[in-house]
Amino acid sequence: MLSFKQSFMFVLLLCVSCQAAAVGVFVEGGLHSGGDTIVTAVFTDGSTESIKAGDFISGAIGIESDITDSLLLKLSAGLKIDLILAENADLSFERMPFEAMLFFKGEKLHLGAGITHHRYVRLRGDFGLGIPTADFEDATGYAVQLDYLLNERGYLSLKYTAIDYQVFNGGPDIDGSSIGILIGLRFGK
Repeated sequence: MLSFKQSFMFVLLLCVSCQAAAVGVFVEGGLHSGGDTIVTAVFTDGSTESIKAGDFISGAIGIESDITDSLLLKLSAGLKIDLILAENADLSFERMPFEAMLFFKGEKLHLGAGITHHRYVRLRGDFGLGIPTADFEDATGYAVQLDYLLNERGYLSLKYTAIDYQVFNGGPDIDGSSIGILIGLRFGK
């Protein structure tokens, strides 16, 4: 199997070598759900809130290029985060996804699949309560996305990401897989 760097270089070379006349920029944001529970915070009133490895909010910016009339290549970088905010403690699970996806274009639907590589994966806290913080290994997984085109610029998406995280210095794999609903805007093409 190709490493992430080898896969990314292959996709980058493919993008550079394609004779596409139009390269555009896109931004997208979404809400995600899924994955294993990483930490559960217990509040003074007895209520609890959990952070899951695939959860919550994401944002990304990227470039897209038509390879052929029916194929579209998208490269992106973003941030995905889940938060617990409290009066005496804040917790966050952060990661930076880098993605390369190839889409088959239809009139109103685009179906894509590709690789996702998450860097700077960390659980962080601003507290003194003994809640664990941890840095995780970089992780590579796969993503599948279905875009519904609202018009020439906007789209709604359903996205599935399959990825596992592992804490530095060992430990069990943590499932970070998720399903997300995204909204995106395209510029420049």
